[in-house]
Amino acid sequence: MVWFALLSYQFFALLVSGGDHFFALLIGGVGFAFLSIFMFKSLFIFKKKEGHKGLEVKVEEEPLLFDYLYKLADEIGAPRPHKVYLSSEVNACVFYDLSIFNLFFPSKKNLEIGLGLVNVLNLGEFKSILAHEFGHFAQRSMLLGRYVYTAQQIAIRVVNKRDALDSFLAGVSSFDLRIAWIGWILSILVWAMRSLIQTLFSVVVIAERALSKEMEFQADIVAVSLTGSDALINSLHKLRIADQAYQAVIDQVNRDLQHKKAVPDLFHLQSHYIEKMKWVMNDPGFGESPEITSVDGSHRLFSNITVNPPQMWATHPTDNEREENAKRIYIAADIDNRSSWSLFDKAEHYRTTITANLIATANLETEEMTLEESIAAFDKDEFQWYFMNPKYKGAYINRLPFLNFKTVEDIYDTVLTPDELNALSGQLYTQSYADKVQEFEGLKDEIQRLVLVQHEVVTAEKRKIVHRGNEIKRKDIPRILAQLNEELEAVKEELIGHEKRCRKLPMELAEQGNPVYANYLKSVAHLVHYSEHAMADLKDAYKKYNNVLNIVLADGRVSSSELIEVINVANSLHKTLKAIFDNSRLIKLNTTLVEKLGGKTYGDLFEPFTLGGADKDNIESWSKVINGWVNVATDGLLRARNAAFEHLLVLEDQIVESATSGKTLQLTVEEITLPDQYATLVLGEERPIQYKYGLWDRFHMGDGIFGGFSKFAVSALLIVAALYFGNYVQVSTMYVYNGLSIPVYVQYDGSDYLVEEHSDIQFDFSSGEVVQTKTEDGTLIETFKPMHKFGQQKYIYNVMNAALLIKQTAVYGSYGEVPDVILGNPKWITVNADFIFEEPPQSISTSSHSSGGSRSVVYGYSDLNPYSLLSVVDETVDMELMLTNHAKWDDGESRNIVYWLNLAASYDPSLSFVEERLSRNPGEVLSYRVLMDYSDSAKLPDLKERLAKLAASNPQNADYYYLKTRIMDDSEEQDHLFFEGYKKWPENRWLAMASAYAYASREDWESAYNAFVTSLLKNQVFESTYGVDFERVRRYVTSINKTVQDYSGITENNPNVIYYSNFENELFGDMEYETDRMIQLIHRQQYDEAIELTLRNPDSEARINRIIAASSQAPDAIVEKVLAYQADEGTDEDNIWMTLGTMVKHRKNYDEYIKRVMELQPRIQDTEKEWLIEYLELIRNNDFSAAEQLVLKFDDFRTQVNLLCVGVVAREDQVPEAWKIKVNRLLFATERPFITINE
Repeated sequence: MVWFALLSYQFFALLVSGGDHFFALLIGGVGFAFLSIFMFKSLFIFKKKEGHKGLEVKVEEEPLLFDYLYKLADEIGAPRPHKVYLSSEVNACVFYDLSIFNLFFPSKKNLEIGLGLVNVLNLGEFKSILAHEFGHFAQRSMLLGRYVYTAQQIAIRVVNKRDALDSFLAGVSSFDLRIAWIGWILSILVWAMRSLIQTLFSVVVIAERALSKEMEFQADIVAVSLTGSDALINSLHKLRIADQAYQAVIDQVNRDLQHKKAVPDLFHLQSHYIEKMKWVMNDPGFGESPEITSVDGSHRLFSNITVNPPQMWATHPTDNEREENAKRIYIAADIDNRSSWSLFDKAEHYRTTITANLIATANLETEEMTLEESIAAFDKDEFQWYFMNPKYKGAYINRLPFLNFKTVEDIYDTVLTPDELNALSGQLYTQSYADKVQEFEGLKDEIQRLVLVQHEVVTAEKRKIVHRGNEIKRKDIPRILAQLNEELEAVKEELIGHEKRCRKLPMELAEQGNPVYANYLKSVAHLVHYSEHAMADLKDAYKKYNNVLNIVLADGRVSSSELIEVINVANSLHKTLKAIFDNSRLIKLNTTLVEKLGGKTYGDLFEPFTLGGADKDNIESWSKVINGWVNVATDGLLRARNAAFEHLLVLEDQIVESATSGKTLQLTVEEITLPDQYATLVLGEERPIQYKYGLWDRFHMGDGIFGGFSKFAVSALLIVAALYFGNYVQVSTMYVYNGLSIPVYVQYDGSDYLVEEHSDIQFDFSSGEVVQTKTEDGTLIETFKPMHKFGQQKYIYNVMNAALLIKQTAVYGSYGEVPDVILGNPKWITVNADFIFEEPPQSISTSSHSSGGSRSVVYGYSDLNPYSLLSVVDETVDMELMLTNHAKWDDGESRNIVYWLNLAASYDPSLSFVEERLSRNPGEVLSYRVLMDYSDSAKLPDLKERLAKLAASNPQNADYYYLKTRIMDDSEEQDHLFFEGYKKWPENRWLAMASAYAYASREDWESAYNAFVTSLLKNQVFESTYGVDFERVRRYVTSINKTVQDYSGITENNPNVIYYSNFENELFGDMEYETDRMIQLIHRQQYDEAIELTLRNPDSEARINRIIAASSQAPDAIVEKVLAYQADEGTDEDNIWMTLGTMVKHRKNYDEYIKRVMELQPRIQDTEKEWLIEYLELIRNNDFSAAEQLVLKFDDFRTQVNLLCVGVVAREDQVPEAWKIKVNRLLFATERPFITINE
């Protein structure tokens, strides 16, 4: 603050003295003055009573109370309370008046007494609580607490308070652009100051929190010294029930307010609740002071907690820790059992006044009830339910047992023998059952606590994690959770079994006595089932909505993607809510249930549903009302459920009573109408919840070590930058694009930057320091010294020249199209673009006089099939360098590595890059395959010997076995060795792939299919390279054997398979390219339309005509054209086979086409040429059996099926139908003509 003021003074002093840069000095002086004022104003805070809503009492109004308080304070040696306030809560605490002066002068301490506490504790217990609070008054460490507390309030005001200065700043920021930028800069600096203060003060709070726990223990010791060890611990024990009772009363107050009724005394209702719960729980000691069972302090009220609370709740010791502390040196003392109300002269006045003040906060006109009316209403809503009967041992309190069952039928699917029926009567609701319910709820709470601890952010404050009395490590939590879930599941199964027996017994008896009663019983259970699941589903959807909303709003701002996320989850909640309201119009209750609901039908429990869905325009207002709609629906469902469940239990008791007594049961059975289908939510199927904030939210909130330190770093950096305002630094930006398929570390100016594969990062660049790029294991990839120009620039560092850079222009409005500019693949380049490696906006703002605009974008392309890159390159691209670097460095598991290696081998016959790969990965199969396929024939013997030695020295290495076998000449022996290896190592992908092709060439299709699946499953390299051939085999095998599992999902992302599949499935209404469209028309037998398109595409005419001529019922004119073509006219690797069939069909000389086949089909070896000629003669002579046997001599199954295609074209009506099926399934639409088949 002082430094900002000094800077402002210096700037204005320079301005007055006539310094240069008048405008810059003026802006700097005003800006720093604003920041100084912003900080200074936050010091002047006067926060009386912290906004306390309680009722202040004075010594003259309650002399007995104040005399008691003053004597107690004096006895402890603590200062007397400055003021005393009464509230309705179950609480007692000390608080301060606050101002800036309290940093220098002691603040006066005030005492709050909650009447919800007074109402439950006896005088001795109440004294122990007061003594604890006065113990805090007397602590010397409270001096530090005062400083921390005061400073904390100042920090909170700086961070959270928004006033006129913030409004002024917002106004400047939204003003004319020529002024707004000043507001933007100041806004950023204000954020930085707030963030810095928040982060720095959090460190102080951590230290204070560590102290506060010890202060609590010390205050407890003060209380024990005055009242004994038992009074304070009894108080803590009773406070749990007091809180429970108080919350139940508050819920009842809200229910009464819905009817514009006001209770006169909520504390009487609190006492009434405790008394009623004694009856419900069949426990006379419920809410009473526990009996002291020993005189030596060995008895304990609090067992070890299962899990210590998450950090947000960890500012106080746990109850069991406080009990151990209080009884470490046991002090026995009598406890004054008189009522704590005896301290108040006007107790009744305070009870009614505090109650009235609380109700007044609802801002409703109400009619006050009599005490008797309020009790009657409380009993009706809370206790006058059959399932609250003590016979149920509290097992159904706040529990929805039908959530364990997906359907109503599941409830009744158990079978009871006659002996079990007799044994169960009167033995259903035992204490052991109630204990199991408590055990189940305890385990759920234990798991939830542990999950919260597991997901809480690690902070600089080291906090031990305690589970069941033992300290554990965070890494142990998943294992412990697994064990707890097993325990929970076991208890759950016991409860489910018991619940089934509870329901099945009366159902079985009803079916034996009167099936009509059984059906009616089931319909009532159906209503309970619907209500519980609808209520649980709604609460879960609302919980999910609030979870998403809390995560999104954590950082105080909502991005467009976060807004979409909120809208989606809101509409999911709306859908759930709407289904409940829609069903409320469908459900019809019978007279009995209507009477139980006070004469209301099911529809009367719900309001007309007028809430629409959420969208970006109404989400704010929608969020304000959704809670009300959820409450209405929940309340309606709960009332219906309670009425139905009560009716169900009464019916069950009546049926059992009738069966055991022998009396005839007369029931009035009326129909209940329920929806046929509805959503269910079985326990354990809840919607997933996000427990941790994202990195950005954690940063913005300063949450955890990462968030706190990163926010501190950013805010401190901004402040430091502001303090050194005026120092101009030449800072450019370096955009690093890693086009390799491995992560790399870029080292620059002492920093290491991780750049993931095919991604980019950017950082400031201010000089020509050397750049080093390394792999994750530290292997050096390259070193270079970038050139740095004067001024701020944008540079791209293209790692290893591995990416193709293209500059494109996004146009908006009527702005004309701008051609792309290929920048090539330079290692270092200066660019001038609006966006680099990111998408431009969907729209831009322009002036009213502009008809459009543009934004320039630089994209990097690297994660593509290199053949696609080859189609767009020009002289600016050093393709050999790009290919070699990818082949040298890309990961052996990357999708396109096979293509990079093969292409690089064609550019670099030395294959030096392969040996370099092998030096880093000595056993890499891919590299050895390239050596086999591209090495000079003179080198193959040495390579063969090298691989043989590797296999011999590593006999259990399947990869070396594969390589030794692959380098052999193609032969039966090689295939046999592949099969043997595959049998020995069935999971090896290379042996599986080799075997797949060998099996396919033998027409062992299912074996080929299974081997393909083994090799491709979870293997993107093979899926990319061999996915098309797998798809051929899959299509054929699944068409001839419908029982085979279809693994079509393996290649669902393969672009080539997608392309071919779209042909087969006609997913394109019209193919994107006209050539593809022509082929599509051919396979629809729309030859005329295809021929018409060829007239517009003369370059494709011959190629397309050859396919048409080979197709069924081809037009004679096209056939004549094709027969007149030269062999190299329009032939390609696909239609050459079709044309060969056409020549055989029309008995034309095909010698030139044989030569053309050898040119276009490198897979056909010279030794197979004679077989090809022989095959054509066999087809010409209609000897299909011999022809089929000859086909199997060819080594590659793709060649085999193409030969069958020749036969099908030549003798369509005579060849076996199986040939047509193979051609149709093993070849894709671009590879075959249209052939009529009968599948």
